[in-house]
Amino acid sequence: MAVLNFIYLWEYEQAEAEFNKAIDLRPNIAEHHLMYADYLNSMLRPEEAISEARLGVELDPLNAFSHGLLAWILLCNGTLEEAIEQHKKTLSMDPTLPLALRGLWELRHRSGDYDEARRVASRFYRAQGLDEAADILVIQTGHSYEEAMTLAAEALESVSDDRYVPSMRIARLYAHAGAHEKAIELLKKAREERFPSIPAVNVDPHWSELRDHPRFQALVREINLQL
Repeated sequence: MAVLNFIYLWEYEQAEAEFNKAIDLRPNIAEHHLMYADYLNSMLRPEEAISEARLGVELDPLNAFSHGLLAWILLCNGTLEEAIEQHKKTLSMDPTLPLALRGLWELRHRSGDYDEARRVASRFYRAQGLDEAADILVIQTGHSYEEAMTLAAEALESVSDDRYVPSMRIARLYAHAGAHEKAIELLKKAREERFPSIPAVNVDPHWSELRDHPRFQALVREINLQL
């Protein structure tokens, strides 16, 4: 019920009540603390989010997802050095975990290592079964970072005529290409799709360059979130 209210209904007060109830009933279940950490992150309560994520790792230290979520929350809140190490640790446990690849992509982009950012982005899309984008990001070596991102996004838009491709996946590429209007338009579609990561749009660092845009700010308000 907590996850339903948080991710799909955007009823955040009810979600918190359900998270607390779940934790009270079964305090030693890692998933309870990890999902609550994800919620706290979106509610702009970083210290609590990191604390809950660390507890989730303590309760399930062999689970790559536990480490990956901690890494992601550290990244969202600017704890970059620890986030880098945590992402590396996560990917040593599971080299194909999309959550960790998504975070490492952003970290490499922020550092200005665009060639490595492209390679990690390719691994991210490969792990999602979106080979059309993954192939372009690796093969199009004669194009700039932004051009490769645009070509990959256009490839996914093309195949979306024949099968479902989450709008969020395409929006990430356009955001990295600097096509902000296009990225926001696809984020609006992701909102309509109730894509599971849409309630993190206010903290996800992939959208950092969109945050001053009035249409992006309106989208955040529509999901009952704050920046």
